[in-house]
Amino acid sequence: MRLPNSSKTALLLLAVAVATLTACVKPAPVTQYAPSTTVALAFALDDTQERKTLEAPAALVEAVTVALTERNLEVRVVPFDTLAEGFGAVRDSDRRLEQVAAVADSDVVMLIETRADFYSQLSGRYRWNVTTKLTVAARSDLAAAEAETLDLAAVLSYAHEVESDAVASLKNDIAKRAGRLFDRFFEGRATQGPQALNDGTAKKKLMPTASTSSL
Repeated sequence: MRLPNSSKTALLLLAVAVATLTACVKPAPVTQYAPSTTVALAFALDDTQERKTLEAPAALVEAVTVALTERNLEVRVVPFDTLAEGFGAVRDSDRRLEQVAAVADSDVVMLIETRADFYSQLSGRYRWNVTTKLTVAARSDLAAAEAETLDLAAVLSYAHEVESDAVASLKNDIAKRAGRLFDRFFEGRATQGPQALNDGTAKKKLMPTASTSSL
């Protein structure tokens, strides 16, 4: 069936209008926090086969650091060597968070724990199931920590790729969720009064500034 010229013109104009509107959509703004707000960032990659804890891939560390830095936060990555022994002995997130807080000099601590399990091979591709737990808390009030668990699928191309490659392939997804969790953590405490972080100075530092930026 052939469309009349008028119908073709209408469809073309509609397509142009949709494309124009799509191009005009801007990413959601990113909250900007006071520049003196410090965040200690720690990572763990748990090997489920050998029951040991490994250093997280550098690509993930960088992606999360960027996501928090874009919020005007001062990010201090805790070296894995500092936590390796303690993390290897304990897999409880609350106890690990205590270990991070013990070595950190910051207003906030954030712990990102990852685990990757091989799932299947299909059409020459390798699927891994990646579980990530993100936990954030004021260093002075770890009991009020906020946490979120993500279950994501990573599809890799080569048989020699391992757990760290699966985690690294999801770096942007994990980094975005880390940023959003921090925002939600702050919003929950911004309405609870001056003692929400058990530290008036830290509370003041966490107040967002008026400016925003886009990813």
